[in-house]
Amino acid sequence: MARIAICAPSTPFTRMDADRVLALAAAEFPQHQLVFHDQCFAVDGHFAGPDSLRLSALLECSSDPAFDAVWFVRGGYGANRIAAEAVAAMGSAAIRFAPYPPRTNHTASKAGSLEHSSSADSRSESGPAKWPSTAKH
Repeated sequence: MARIAICAPSTPFTRMDADRVLALAAAEFPQHQLVFHDQCFAVDGHFAGPDSLRLSALLECSSDPAFDAVWFVRGGYGANRIAAEAVAAMGSAAIRFAPYPPRTNHTASKAGSLEHSSSADSRSESGPAKWPSTAKH
C-alpha cells in the first residue's frame, strides 16, 4: 500500500472536496491511502494559509518517512512563492526520490496551446534519463 500525503502549497481545498477525493480513491485505488494535511483547509486570502504555514506543511509531508509520495491539492502562484525556500530546505533528500526527470518540456503559449520540446537528446539508451541542461537554447 502506498501512503500519499496531500498538502496545499497554493489555494485551499474544502473538506467536502477532500471527502469526495477520498471516496473516489477508496473505490478506484484501494491499494493507496491518501492523507490530507490539515493545512489544506486553511484560508488566508486566496491562499491555503500564509506562506509560512504552506511551506511548513510541504516540508512536513516531504520529510515524513511514513509517506511514499506527496501530492499538491492544487497548483498555482502560491506554490511559486514558497518553491525556492522549500527546495533549499529539502536539499538532496528531495532529489533522492525522483527516479527520472520529465521526458518532455511543455510550456503554455499566450494562445493557450502547449508547445512541446523533446529532451530525448539528454538521454541514453543504456541508462536512466539525465536531467536536461539548464543552458538556454
